[in-house]
Amino acid sequence: MNAKLVGASGRFHVLWMGAALALLVGAGCGGGGDGGDSTVTLFSDDFSSGSVTSHWVLSGVSTGSGTITSDPSFGDPAPSAWFSKAFDATAPSPKLTSNATFTPDGGLTISFRASTRTAGSAGSLLVWANGGNCQGNVEIFATKVQYALKSGNFNITGTQQVNPDADFHTFTFRVSGDGVPSVSRDGQAQLTSQASAACTAASSIFKIEAMINHPDDVLGVSANLDDVVVTKP
Repeated sequence: MNAKLVGASGRFHVLWMGAALALLVGAGCGGGGDGGDSTVTLFSDDFSSGSVTSHWVLSGVSTGSGTITSDPSFGDPAPSAWFSKAFDATAPSPKLTSNATFTPDGGLTISFRASTRTAGSAGSLLVWANGGNCQGNVEIFATKVQYALKSGNFNITGTQQVNPDADFHTFTFRVSGDGVPSVSRDGQAQLTSQASAACTAASSIFKIEAMINHPDDVLGVSANLDDVVVTKP
């Protein structure tokens, strides 16, 4: 798939997950002494339990809003979390929020796999790595992905044009040990911010949030989330 980062600006699109993924709303392995692997897994969910609430809090489900359920027939591999389209475009979107929290001190990597197999032209899957003054979000549309990073008072955004497909793609939000946040897609760097004390502080508490994001007059997308992993080097 050909993809190109086409622009960046100084604004921050608040709700990647995140996210965006926007989440963020996966990469981030560190090596220990004598060639050993010192990576510690803090969180991992491939939704194989058949439930989307084993490691997440589900909120915002209302009449016409659509929902987030386990999809036993589609995933990487199946099952995965399925974000269904809303029936009422004006209804708020349901959201998954990780029931665990994480801190960026010493470095942090959050990765996930996502597919917008029935994406709308305007709606998106948003995965958000929300750590207060240190954040990253990924907003996945059918033909583009929008990225945003917040590092203290510095905000940066970028857009990557992509070809529509139903494939799962890997998105990674990483905070280096010296507090530099970055985001990549399928192992290719897309956006890197500047170092910030907010991205090294133990007081910056991260949660992962994922939701369908759509304008009031657009029903959004049907999307799947899988293989969410959080590690420390």
